[in-house]
Amino acid sequence: MAKRKVPARWQDCRTDEEKSAYLGAHPVETLIARGEFRPVDVPIGPRPKQDAHLHMRMDHQLVQQLKAVAKRKGLPYQTLVRMWLVERLHKESESEPA
Repeated sequence: MAKRKVPARWQDCRTDEEKSAYLGAHPVETLIARGEFRPVDVPIGPRPKQDAHLHMRMDHQLVQQLKAVAKRKGLPYQTLVRMWLVERLHKESESEPA
């Protein structure tokens, strides 16, 4: 059986198998050092019961753009939106005067 080629960059991974092979061939520390990945604080485990649901109306084209970006990143689009909100809130809190 032929050995599968590991993509050169994370962005080149198109399937779960390619992503798995890529991550298996590159330690996360190396990916962070090269700037391909960056550490992000994401809560792991059961969600607290106080989570609130957020409902919003968005233009259909905007949702399609979100889904396209999320697909390229290998994420569900709602997860991507949540990550972006957390990142932006973190950035805003860093820029607030003390």
